[in-house]
Amino acid sequence: MFLVMDCSNLDEMSLKECISTWEYKILSYVNFGTQLTEHKPFLKFNTSLILQVSDTIGSSTRYEIEKSKKVCRKIVLELNEYKELKPYEMTMLPFYFDFDTSLISQDEIQLEEELNKILPDDIEIQLALSADGDLSDANYRRILGWIDNYEK
Repeated sequence: MFLVMDCSNLDEMSLKECISTWEYKILSYVNFGTQLTEHKPFLKFNTSLILQVSDTIGSSTRYEIEKSKKVCRKIVLELNEYKELKPYEMTMLPFYFDFDTSLISQDEIQLEEELNKILPDDIEIQLALSADGDLSDANYRRILGWIDNYEK
């Protein structure tokens, strides 16, 4: 679970207090909460605080917060003056994958284009499946055709 918090208006002391408050809330829920109990074992070790802070927070404070393993993981993201994430900060997010296209060779680009021509698009796949998820004979043959094209 990711808790995203806008802490851009907080100074270093207030930020640490805010983190302590949320760590206490998370710990209280995991240990004593009565709601959504079936998710507790997962949330116990998979909760992260994503803190959006201003650039006035010092790098030493940021490092201290991020290295702390108390209760949950903390990810500190710096905002610019317009309260937008700085581009390099996005890579800190565990669910953000920025693929560097400069690393792709021309051969790989050509192979990707060929693969996209062979494989069906999402709409074709959705049309092939009926409402209940079962395949009709015609659509089953269609999918086998896609597989045959892929194996050539």
